[in-house]
This record gives sequence, structure tokens and C-alpha cells, in this order.
Amino acid sequence: MLAGGVSKPSRIPADIIAFAGLFVVVLIARGGAAYVATNIGIDGGYYMGVAEQVRLGAGLSSNLSIYNFGYTEFPSPTGIYPLWPVLLGTIGRFVDMEAAAHWVPWGLYMLSGVPLFFFGRAAFPAPIWQRIPWFHAGHLLALLLWTNPQYRAWSVGPYTEPLAWTLLCFGLWRLVLNRHRVDVLWALELGVWGCLPFFARAQLMVFPLAIGAALALRVAVGPDRRANLRFGAMTLLPIVVATGAWWARVASFSANDGPGILLRFDRCRVNELLPELVVMVPIDGFFHYVGDRLFGLLVAWSFTKSSYWDVFYVLHWVVPLALIPALGLALKHRRELVGRCLVLVRSPDGFFWSALFFLAWGAWLSVQLVHKQFSSPWYFDQREGLVSFFAFALTALWLLRRGGIIGVIASLLVFVSLGFGVRGLWREAKFKRGGTALDQHGRLAVALRKLDSAQDGPLIVALEEGHAQRTAWRTPEIGYHWLSTRTSYATVGVMSGPLGADAVVWDNPRDSWGFLRNGGHLEADYARLIGIPSPFKGVEPRAIALEAMAPRRVVLVAMDGLGTGRMPGGYARFELGSVGSAAWRQVSAGSAVGRMTVWEWAAKQQKSVEVFGWPGRSEPQKGAEEVVTAWVAAPVDLSVIHLKSGDVAGLEQLTVAAGEGVVFVVVVIDARGGVSGAWLRGADIAGGKRPRTAEPADVAPTVAWLLGVPVGTDLPGRVLSEALSWDAAGAIGRHDVERWE
Repeated sequence: MLAGGVSKPSRIPADIIAFAGLFVVVLIARGGAAYVATNIGIDGGYYMGVAEQVRLGAGLSSNLSIYNFGYTEFPSPTGIYPLWPVLLGTIGRFVDMEAAAHWVPWGLYMLSGVPLFFFGRAAFPAPIWQRIPWFHAGHLLALLLWTNPQYRAWSVGPYTEPLAWTLLCFGLWRLVLNRHRVDVLWALELGVWGCLPFFARAQLMVFPLAIGAALALRVAVGPDRRANLRFGAMTLLPIVVATGAWWARVASFSANDGPGILLRFDRCRVNELLPELVVMVPIDGFFHYVGDRLFGLLVAWSFTKSSYWDVFYVLHWVVPLALIPALGLALKHRRELVGRCLVLVRSPDGFFWSALFFLAWGAWLSVQLVHKQFSSPWYFDQREGLVSFFAFALTALWLLRRGGIIGVIASLLVFVSLGFGVRGLWREAKFKRGGTALDQHGRLAVALRKLDSAQDGPLIVALEEGHAQRTAWRTPEIGYHWLSTRTSYATVGVMSGPLGADAVVWDNPRDSWGFLRNGGHLEADYARLIGIPSPFKGVEPRAIALEAMAPRRVVLVAMDGLGTGRMPGGYARFELGSVGSAAWRQVSAGSAVGRMTVWEWAAKQQKSVEVFGWPGRSEPQKGAEEVVTAWVAAPVDLSVIHLKSGDVAGLEQLTVAAGEGVVFVVVVIDARGGVSGAWLRGADIAGGKRPRTAEPADVAPTVAWLLGVPVGTDLPGRVLSEALSWDAAGAIGRHDVERWE
């Protein structure tokens, strides 16, 4: 027995034991989610593609030219934030990269809660609720992040959020631990921590900006401005050097070398061969911008799908709740408010609290004021909104510590948010693993790889967005141009011409895929290479690009009492999917035309028109034979005809009598007086197609364009260009052409 008695083993703090228990529970639940995960996703596919080039030793490059970047060779350098593709590609050299794409983000997701817990433990050590002394801000912050629906959703696939947030949480933990230091080594380390989240995800540029703003404030108000200036300069040195070097690299291959390429790599176009795809919503002046963003506040805190609900459930409601006590404190201490703030900023902890404030609310402002683009006008309900996490979580902590009725309501909001988050974890834990069979993009990759091996030189493909990201990473040896729904035939011509695309593939909701390859089709090759029927739909090869549509004679036919199965062959069919007489009126006159019918509008454009009958008109309707007789006497540009009782024979008689160069637009009336479909047949119409759905208002601009009349803003709807042959569609877009509200 030793002198002095038996020494007791050191106790592990209760709060750390509690956190370890929470960690194990989340670990088990999320481990199941990572095990069942098989989806790479769209953006994840792009990250995988860059990581694959890293794995192969090609560096930070991509074989996918998105956003009309205009790559002339593959792979080409990319301006995507580099840390995640570099990490994944390096790991992929030692283990299966597709498996690592699920398990590495999962591991980082779990890891991110650890520094966040210790950050909260150091910054806010007091218990949140006195009856639970072992539960403090660290537990709550980690739980809120782990149960966040968007963070969960993107943490079992090859996405940047887990790495970026892990680095951010480590940076904050180091910042709170060293908040009193001003030495050179800590300044350089802080600068590095400021860079790392940005290089993992450009959206987190708010972290180095928050550090810079806090340093500037510290130098401005003191104390010891000289020491703070020296510390600030050394902190900003690694940030400026690293971001400057990255900017120089991206500017070396980007046609747009402005500072915006640091924040939005979708601006990194290589050349001007392709028209720019506008990503950001345009701003029509200062007052429009202010009004639009003020309206965004109402959207963010609304009960609509576009609010913060899908990211924070109800946690974001702590902000309007906090305005009540915050306003009360401001009024109570209005005389000494500025002085108190200066005292806090000048305190030993002032730099830390300033940086945390600028990070939390600067990140929230970045979503509220900056991020707004065409594909998703508001980011409140998407993963980009996750950057507001600290604004809402820290506000909730402040309210919980105040107590009273405000604290009770804040507790309720926190518990509801956590409850929904825990329910999400429970649901994930019960998922079953999916099959391992190749999906449609995997089969497409196999076909393209075999096609590539059968030709001299690398294969280059222009492929529809979404499908391109999901396919390109599987075939790093093949180059891909990125087709958008706004890509015109002229742009496709540049891709298949100067940019060397051998194949053009796009998705068609009606007939699956459309495919063009050197004037041939892929259907037979696909069936031969894969051994199963092809999902592709062949289209005619393009011969020349027409600068304008030559005018044609058009016959607009209204036909009732006809089942869709009785329509003769050779027509391109559109399902209008409308009911009611209001839809029928849109066929003959869109709302923007006012009271004019489409034939009155055509006559105003100096086109000759003859109305032989139309539903709702009181004069006698002329039959097919009378129409043919009238045509012989005086051919006109636009003939308007009403055929009753499914008169297919009369329609065929008109078709024969019209001869070459005439386009028939047949609109079928359903039993309720609405419109069920539209068929096109004649000159430059690709018969037998069933393109995507249309709207009744699309008939009028289609007729106008076929007549050779410019389709202006006074005519709503779009030109149904999918029905046209490849040659005839040269001057207009592949999908919508133009659309006016």
C-alpha cells in the first residue's frame, strides 16, 4: 500500500461523456445512410469528374465543359473550388473512389460536430438549462448541425459541404481557443484557417471576409492599433497570397478574369465561341433591387415552399422573435449603446466576438442579398441556405439564456426543429440498400465508351445538363459539352462544328433521348453494344443553318369528334392537355393579342387570309370540296378551316389538294369544348414525332412563324420548334425559342 493512499483516476467531464453518447447515436444512424447511399447526383457528378482527373494525374481539370465554357480540348483546367476534388481524387488512388465518394463525406459530417462542440464549449460554457448542467451550447450546436436536413442530405455523396463545414468548425474552434493571442505564428495559422473553407466551397468566402472586417474594426477602435495592425497584416498575408494565386491560375485560362470568378466558377468561360448562359437574375436598377430583396424577407419567413423550412424547419423564426428583446434593450440603453459596443469591441475578446458576428450575419446577408439565379430564384430552401446556420443558432442561444416567455418560445422552436431532424435520422436508419445494377447513365457511359474505342481520336459529346454530370465522371476519356434548355440550334452547330462534338444527345420527356452522330443514329449501335433495346430517339442530321424561316402557306384546321387513334400518319403530335373553352380561345387568340384572332393578327401583318369556318362563328362552315375550289381560284397565305365529326377523309383531301410547301396545323377539340392536341404536317415538318407537351397559346406563334412573320412580344407562347426538321429549325432554339409572359 503506497503512502498517501490510493490515487483516484481522473474523471471525464460529464458534458464530454454526454457528447460522446450523442456522437455514437448519430454515428449509428448516419452509418446506415452512408451504407445505403448509391446516388452521385448532378453537382456531385461534376465533383467526381474533377476528382477522377486528379486520380489519373491530370490535375484540377475536367472533361465536362459546362455553362458554355467552350472547351476546345479535353480535359481542360477548371476553376471549381479545389480542396474536395483534390482530397477525393487522392483517396481514389488507394481505394475505390465511388465508395469513397459516400463514406468520406459521411466521415467528415460526423467529424464536423466535434470541433463545433468544443467551439461551443469554449465560447458559451454555461449550461443552457440549469436543470441539465451537462448540456451547453456545444451539444446544441452539434445537434443542430447534425440534424439539419440539407446538411444530412448532402453528406453521403460527393459534395463539398461536409469538408467545408468541418474546416470552418475547426477554424472557429482554434479562433476561440486563441482569442487573446496576437503573435505572428497564430496570425499565420488564422490566415490559413481563413483560406481553407473558401477553397473547399467558395460560398464560405464569408469566413475570411469576416476575419478581415473584425481586424479592420479592431485597428479602427483600438486599443494598441499598431500591434493590431501588425497582427492583421500577418493574418491577411496567407489569405491574400492564396486567393491571389488561385485567381491568377483561373484567369490564365478564363476569358472573364474579373474578381467574380473567385466566387462563381460558372463565369470561367474559356472563349467566346458560344453565347454566354446568363446565370444570375438581372437587376433593373437600384430601386428594383431593393424592392426585390425586401420581398425576399417575406419569402424567407413565410409558410411557402421557398422559405427556410427545408433547411432549418422552424429555427429561423428565432430571428423575428429576437427583435422584441433586442429592440427593448436598444431603447433602454440608447444613451450608452454605442459606448457599450465599443467597450465590447475593445475588450480582450473583442476580435473574436466581432469576427463571429460578421460571420453569422454576413453569411445570412450573402444569401439574402447576393445569391439569386434563374434555376432557383431564392436559395432559402436549398443547401446554399445552410450558410445562415450561425445566424439562427447563435440567436437561439441568446434567447434561451434570457429565460422568461421569450426563452420558452425559443426553446419550443429549438425542440421542434430538433424533433424533425431526429425524425429524419430515424427514417434514414431504416432505409435498405438499393441494387447495384447500372442506371440509364451507367448504360449510356458503357455505350459511349465502346463507341469511343471504335473510332480514331477521342470521342466528344454534347449532352443535356444533368445527364452530362451524371455520365461524364464515368468516362474521363470522353469530352462533353453541356447542353442547356436554352441552347439554340446555332449553338449546337458550333459545338458539333468548331468545338468538334461527334455526337449530340438530349433528353426529351416524350421520347426519352434524342441522338445525332455524324449523320447517323445510335439506336442500332446501342442495341448492338449493350444488348438491350435503345432508349434513344434518332433525329435527322443537320445540313445547313438557316438564318431565317422562309414563309410558307399554312392551313389551320379545327377538328372535333376525332379520337387520337384515328389521326392519319405523318404528323408531329403535341398533347396540349387543356380543358374548357378558355383553352380553346387561346388557340385562336392569345391574351396578349387582345380581341384579335390569329388570322386577324396575320392579316394585320400583310398576309392574305381566308376563313372557311371556325368553331363559334355564325356563318355556314365550308366543307373540304368547297375549300379546294376556293384554293384553285385564289391561293392564300393562311386558310382557317373547321372540319366536323372527325372528317379524316376531308382532311386527307385538303392535304392532297394543298400540294408541296404547305404546312397543316390541326387542332383537335375534345368533347368538353377544350383542346386535346395539335398535329403538324407538311413542309419541313418531321412526321411521326411525339415531342414534349405544349400549351394552347403556343399554336398562334407557331402559325405566325411558319407564315414568315416575326414573332414579337405581342404574341404569347412559343414556337413548337421540336416538330420541325433539323434544317428548318436552324434559326430558332431547340426547345422554347422565346417565351413571353
